[in-house]
Amino acid sequence: MFAILNENSIIIGGCAIYNIDFIHGVGEFGRIVIDGAYSGRGYGYLALKASIKLASIELGLSNLILEVMSSNKAALRIYEKAGFQKKADKDGIIQMECELNILDKVL
Repeated sequence: MFAILNENSIIIGGCAIYNIDFIHGVGEFGRIVIDGAYSGRGYGYLALKASIKLASIELGLSNLILEVMSSNKAALRIYEKAGFQKKADKDGIIQMECELNILDKVL
């Protein structure tokens, strides 16, 4: 679990990488929450990109997966922008996956 800080180092949200499977190199991203006063300012996207980098470099994972409600259009845009691809859509829940490539994420 990670805290999301604004430019004044005030905690404005959080996110997590969990269900980590080091044998298969997979973790699940989620539980991202941003204080409504700070939504729409790019903090969620920056936290996601930092989490991807951490998952790849620090944890040595090769894939991140997540589930998101199909009605959550803002989250879907951010996840797709960060490189997640839709893998399945069942009962209004979209499963997504991001193949982590260290060089692409660092450069």
